Amino acid sequence: MGGNVRSIMCESKEISILQRRVAIAVYQTKDGVSIMIEGGDKGHIGAVAVAEKGKIIESISFPAHKEEVICRSWAEKISAVYPGPVVVEAGIHYDGITRGQIQEVMERLNEELEELTGRLAGGKWTRVRGKNKAGDAENL
Repeated sequence: MGGNVRSIMCESKEISILQRRVAIAVYQTKDGVSIMIEGGDKGHIGAVAVAEKGKIIESISFPAHKEEVICRSWAEKISAVYPGPVVVEAGIHYDGITRGQIQEVMERLNEELEELTGRLAGGKWTRVRGKNKAGDAENL
């Protein structure tokens, strides 16, 4: 195998935004990364964006959903530093949210985006351990 082989890694974290849980899950394959952001009062899938080399290839959102802004921002920024395709899904809903609270959500998500982008660009990931067919532990 060549020197460019990537390990499969995944992680998830929960943060609090407006006193509600928001989960961010990242799954990195050997050639791509998938990110799910969901939470608030009702986590769901509201939009998806796909990017590569810093450019959005496609984005879609379900009717009446606004998460496409989040998906496009995350996919574009991460794909600019990550050598492979990037898919971002998001669904965050807060009952009765105000414009000021939307700004607070976006600022907090931007902080998380900066942290994740830096780690992906620098390869600072924890390897996921698994077992091969023989039952021996190995890096997946």
